[in-house]
Amino acid sequence: MTKKALIIFISIVVLAGLVGGGAALVKNRGNNKEKQSNVIDQKKNAPIQTSRQAAQNNQPAQNVPVSTTLSVSNVQASEQGNVVSATASIGGSKDASSDCVFTFSNDLAKPVVRQVTPSGTAPNLTCSATINNVEFSVVGSWKLTVNYYNNGEQANGTTDVTIN
Repeated sequence: MTKKALIIFISIVVLAGLVGGGAALVKNRGNNKEKQSNVIDQKKNAPIQTSRQAAQNNQPAQNVPVSTTLSVSNVQASEQGNVVSATASIGGSKDASSDCVFTFSNDLAKPVVRQVTPSGTAPNLTCSATINNVEFSVVGSWKLTVNYYNNGEQANGTTDVTIN
């Protein structure tokens, strides 16, 4: 084989490799986009989980049964300076390893949500959350709902709050 023929042969092999590799890359990229799209669709369609227990039980929070033994009471919120502070008393809990979810809602705005671990000693616990008031996109009346999740059950309490 002459030097010229050898160069042509190597060039053809390299060119074939580039074309084949490029085609495989394009095909693989299409598969990755399809997989990404499927993951995004799954996340969009996934139920909202707002508590660690709901997630652990693979159960959306709205499907967590309401407890007959747990209670959320004395739900309060106030605005001092640039901070909104909220508290709630929790009764009937067997441990403090669960979560309280504070949800401030207003028909004209996106909800403001905080998930916290309660303090105190079971069965009487306290949940507290502080939120910078810039997170509230509108001033006026908001509804505060506090959900407490424990052992696959929930309890909740509400109050109205004015954000200035």
